[in-house]
This record gives sequence, C-alpha cells and structure tokens, in this order.
Amino acid sequence: MDIIVCTKRKIDNFLKKNNCNIISSIDVSLKEFPDFAIVCNETHLHISTATKLAKNKIPFFIEKPLGHSLS
Repeated sequence: MDIIVCTKRKIDNFLKKNNCNIISSIDVSLKEFPDFAIVCNETHLHISTATKLAKNKIPFFIEKPLGHSLS
C-alpha cells in the first residue's frame, strides 16, 4: 500500500523512513487517485479540502471541528 502525505510542513524522519510519498499540493495528490483521505489540516481549511475531495469522489474522514465558523 502506498501512503501519500500532502503537507507543506517540514518533513520528519518518520515519513522518510516509511517511504511515504510526500506531495505539497492537494491538486497534485489528487492525480495519484487515492482510495481515501484523512483531512487533518488547519481548521479553516477543512471545508475547502473536503469539498475538493468530494468533487473528485474521494471518500474522506475529517477531524473535528468541521469548520471554524457557524457560517
């Protein structure tokens, strides 16, 4: 199983040692046709990330809270 990590943060040794495919753009990572996604980015980005995944028919799990405002 291939693991894709989409992050803009500094890459740690755990990800490198476990041969994770590190990608810094969600648009590029979607071209890998992932089986599912885990959304655990900054709260204010949850909705936009989940929307992109849903539009590309990628099942996802999203951490709480869903968003940063009631609107």
